[in-house]
Amino acid sequence: MGKRKDNHVWSREDNLIALYYYRFGTKFLELDEKQIANEIGTTVASLKMQSKNFEMLDTGRSGLSDYSQVQSDVFNQFGKVVRYDLFVEVKKALDLDTIMRNRLMKAKSLNGFRRLTPIVR
Repeated sequence: MGKRKDNHVWSREDNLIALYYYRFGTKFLELDEKQIANEIGTTVASLKMQSKNFEMLDTGRSGLSDYSQVQSDVFNQFGKVVRYDLFVEVKKALDLDTIMRNRLMKAKSLNGFRRLTPIVR
């Protein structure tokens, strides 16, 4: 479950997620922007701003220049790795296995209690 959204302090893991979002969007995460932001305890706007910080680190000319030392360290370590290697780190940071398992359990429980409506002809 997500954390509080006010005064979010961006951890290394949060920055890994923001870097993945900058480079690949939500591809392969099975979560949309809002769900990602909720999981790390921030807003979509803040996630997008962090993404812009990574754009500055990546391009050196566009994006937002007020990046942190943690962002710089994360970018230096993971900024140029292939998608799969970064995905593995983000999967752990988001605990995607648990999120997907919870979704599956919720879907199964909803289906188990769904009342079938007879077809009226």
